[in-house]
Amino acid sequence: MDVNNEREQLIKLWKNFGSEVKPASEPNLKTLDQIAVNFAPGTFFYYVFDFANYETAYVHPNVKKMSGIDSDTFNLEKFIARVHPDDLSQVLKKEEYVSKFLLEYLQPEDMLNYKISYVVRIKKPDDNYYFNLHQAVALSITNTGSLAKVLCTETDISHLGNPPLNTISFIDLKGDKSYFNLDINHFDLEEKLFFESPLTKQEMNILTKISFGLKDSDIAEQMNISINTVRTHRKNIIRKENANNMVEVVASYIRRGYL
Repeated sequence: MDVNNEREQLIKLWKNFGSEVKPASEPNLKTLDQIAVNFAPGTFFYYVFDFANYETAYVHPNVKKMSGIDSDTFNLEKFIARVHPDDLSQVLKKEEYVSKFLLEYLQPEDMLNYKISYVVRIKKPDDNYYFNLHQAVALSITNTGSLAKVLCTETDISHLGNPPLNTISFIDLKGDKSYFNLDINHFDLEEKLFFESPLTKQEMNILTKISFGLKDSDIAEQMNISINTVRTHRKNIIRKENANNMVEVVASYIRRGYL
């Protein structure tokens, strides 16, 4: 498959994600900037894409510095034109698995609970490439159960080393059933459901929420525990991972494909 055909296949796939039906609910967009700042372990930009109408709802101005695309003219076609040609076939595979996962393995209401995460190389304005961590989470769905608005955060993680390009993760933001670091060439949802970690299920749940940018008070409220309990878990996570701070822990788990 040539590069142009792969790009066309990606656009066709993304157009099938949504629906022209008006979304059943609208997200609170006021908190997106704060979420994205904490969501990203490096220089980042983010955008909100409305699959229901196949249009961009908002683009962070950092997109110009990172990819050379103006925020007011950004679209998915321009962004995938910045993808490394050798990575296009892998991105197509990943997005096909995203479609399969969302439409075949989840109930519509569960789409809001999962974060999609994978790495792809993106061309910078100077024509060099950086390792880009793509993270996407649904903000709303249509009243027919299709994707509506999706928050996508794109982060330069080149400073974390050489992350795998052939894996994808589906991460349950509630800390329940997640699928980590799946090999797109040997795709098996059950194969990587669990991984060896010194963290308890609750600690992993908290780490996931931290990586998503939630404050201790928000985590405490969501999990129905005290803020002091959350802070104790933070300390235990850092201790168990032999890290200096939570940033190191999050970076390590992202590098291994577990966040």
